[in-house]
Amino acid sequence: SDLLIAVVILAAAVALSWLIGLAINFAVKRYASRTTTRLDDVIIGTVRTPLRIAIVVVGIQFAMSRLSFIPLDWQDGIKDVFFICSLLLIYAAVYLLIGGLAEWYGEEVVFNTDTDLDDKFLTFFRALSRIIISIIAFIILLGHFGIEPSALVTTLGIGTLAIALAAQETLSDVISGFMIMLDQPFAIGDRVGLQDLNTWGDVVAVGLRSTRILTRDN
Repeated sequence: SDLLIAVVILAAAVALSWLIGLAINFAVKRYASRTTTRLDDVIIGTVRTPLRIAIVVVGIQFAMSRLSFIPLDWQDGIKDVFFICSLLLIYAAVYLLIGGLAEWYGEEVVFNTDTDLDDKFLTFFRALSRIIISIIAFIILLGHFGIEPSALVTTLGIGTLAIALAAQETLSDVISGFMIMLDQPFAIGDRVGLQDLNTWGDVVAVGLRSTRILTRDN
């Protein structure tokens, strides 16, 4: 019967997911552990769970397609559910991959570079990348349901402009901090003069929004 075929397909998908999990674990222990970098471990570890879940989801979709007693007017809704599941799995895999790559970069690459710029901007770029993929996933979701994202993008653009105008001073400080980090006219520990205050001090912190200087009177 159709129900028996669906159960067999679902069981096969679960078994395949389990076997792939075993194969990935074997590959990690056999090959990835021999490499000098953790990059391959990070990539495999990130995509392993979403891949196994995706196999089960595809199995459920094929199993349900064999069930002839499901009403036809349910088909579109079921397809939408599976589309959302697929999109969420891809989003989760990319989201976790960005975090894993950032962690690997911070542990193995940052300390081997001559500059500390990559260390300072690592968290910023990780957050920015995650925001970008979140926006892309949301726009794809809207497009699937026939919602035109251009109006939303325009609204976001106007809102961003309004926020930028209201926070000009803060944005100016952020841009100035960004340029200080790039040009590095001074670094933590340097002694600098403050002409406006007619004094001098030691740089104790350099951030995106502000630079802290400890003056003679503390």
